[in-house]
Amino acid sequence: DLAAFREIFDHVGAGIVLLGSDGKPLFANRRHRDLLGFSIEDAGDMEGWLRRACGDQDHTDAVLKIWHEDIWQLQSTKVVSLKTAKGALREIKFEPQLFLDDNRLLLTMHDVTESKRSEEAMRDSEIRFRALFRESSMGIALIDSEEKIHDINPALEKILGVARRQILCRSFDECLHPDDRARKQTVLKELLASPKRSASVELRLASPEEETEPDAADVWVRLHISLVRDVDQRVLFTAYFIQDISEQKRMQEELQISQEQNRSLLEVVPDLILLVNRNGNVIDLMPGESDAIDLVEEDAMGKILEVRQGEKAG
Repeated sequence: DLAAFREIFDHVGAGIVLLGSDGKPLFANRRHRDLLGFSIEDAGDMEGWLRRACGDQDHTDAVLKIWHEDIWQLQSTKVVSLKTAKGALREIKFEPQLFLDDNRLLLTMHDVTESKRSEEAMRDSEIRFRALFRESSMGIALIDSEEKIHDINPALEKILGVARRQILCRSFDECLHPDDRARKQTVLKELLASPKRSASVELRLASPEEETEPDAADVWVRLHISLVRDVDQRVLFTAYFIQDISEQKRMQEELQISQEQNRSLLEVVPDLILLVNRNGNVIDLMPGESDAIDLVEEDAMGKILEVRQGEKAG
């Protein structure tokens, strides 16, 4: 019986140990030795194997408690931190199975150190992401594969003027000004059809106060669309980063109006006016009403202004 058992389990990739009802090892395959660098036969029994793989007394007591109460008595799957023969700490997963006919216990043991570290790293990464997501001053929206809002951060709640619970599972386009939705869709479609991962566009938001205050100023945002793809370049989800640029737009409009007003004022001045940079290049001109100077605007722009003493204009 044990010979057939050995023949089957000696080639299994996991550590296999068969214990009798008294806890003594009846069989241990070759792979179990590789887990820690020493075998259960060397230690005498399972408890001795565990003691050898522990550090201080507190660690030993904790491991033996798990062994007796959880694995041996309850046949519960547990992961235990154990030391190898070289002193490296490994995470060993014990999966017990009881044979009811004679109370023998079959232990399957796996080294899950790397997978556990990956899980911890993924969990730490998620914690950092959630912290950045919540605390970021830039609005962020996570969009699912159906272009529905999966989540938004507090900064975007403030920009949109809408509570998070009111906007989840809705289309983000509902948040945009009706006249700008097609432009956003065009940018998104072009991005999806290209190898690029991101694109930006400036858009207006649909104001929640639009009906009660029709003259309210538009809220302008810069929308940065970022695609998150898997190794096969399939889009897993899309992240929208939204920055309120309303104040910047307002200042640009005010500057443009001021420049137009100043130019209108200068155009009524009868004399020729030239604007020259520090290098003497003409950067703007307003022709006067006099024909004394025959100067064509297209010919003068960018040229160096030359002034000759004693030479009269015209």
